[in-house]
Amino acid sequence: MWKAMDKDRRREVALAFLGSVSDKSERKAVTGLIAAKLKFRPQFAAKLPDDKAAGYLAGLLDIDELMAGTILRAYLFGAKLPMLAMFLDSLGIDHDKGAIKADNVPPPTKEALEAAMEKLRAAFPTADVELYKEALLTSDPETWVNLE
Repeated sequence: MWKAMDKDRRREVALAFLGSVSDKSERKAVTGLIAAKLKFRPQFAAKLPDDKAAGYLAGLLDIDELMAGTILRAYLFGAKLPMLAMFLDSLGIDHDKGAIKADNVPPPTKEALEAAMEKLRAAFPTADVELYKEALLTSDPETWVNLE
């Protein structure tokens, strides 16, 4: 998903992540990645302001899947939380701030998913809706099988 986004979109997502990250180890992992890929000294990368770090991160296409997932999750659960909540509410799925509470959710019907997605598309930018859709399919293809 990270590679499929254009650089401006990756920068937006990276900036949202950097602005919301409270886990110092996640921040250190991102600045370590920037330092390694761009051959910066780790101390320099660690002191980068969020907007500069986001710009550098957006220019990196070959970040590992775990890191990309962490960044995308932070973006969705931060900046796009109302969209997540609307989608799950539309499906009647119990959640806590966009995170599904139940361990096993039966796959929603194709019709219910289409209606929920249309509701999102009417309220949010298409790029955000598609990013969320891809995140759902990637994270749990069995539950969201009818979303394809």
